[in-house]
Amino acid sequence: MHRVEIVKAFFEALERSDDKTAKSLLHQEAVVWHNFDMTEKPFAASIAQIGMLKSVLEFYGYAEGHYESTENGVLVRHILVAKVPGGPELRAPTIVYVTFKDDKIVRAEEYVDTNTIAPLTAFLVAQQGA
Repeated sequence: MHRVEIVKAFFEALERSDDKTAKSLLHQEAVVWHNFDMTEKPFAASIAQIGMLKSVLEFYGYAEGHYESTENGVLVRHILVAKVPGGPELRAPTIVYVTFKDDKIVRAEEYVDTNTIAPLTAFLVAQQGA
């Protein structure tokens, strides 16, 4: 499978809550880094967090995906779409740079517009306090 196809399959698996398929596309050392908290985490923890998000949101997914193969990986441009219960749909422009090791995803650097996801962040903080 070509790298672009691997990354597409990964995001499609996340959207349909297919953790088994998503994890099968990851290298055992896979990590994810986010610009909103500037931390690197094991990818498995991020997949679990997405599952939690999907359980409390009306909708969570990706739209308008564009995938470009680069020398060392794949650059993804998409819109992160989320719907907070009783709130508006949020559409956050997102860039993810994915790199590989042994034909598996080993690192993803996700850059998301934090102003756009502020209502989502506030909702999640309120959920933790409830």
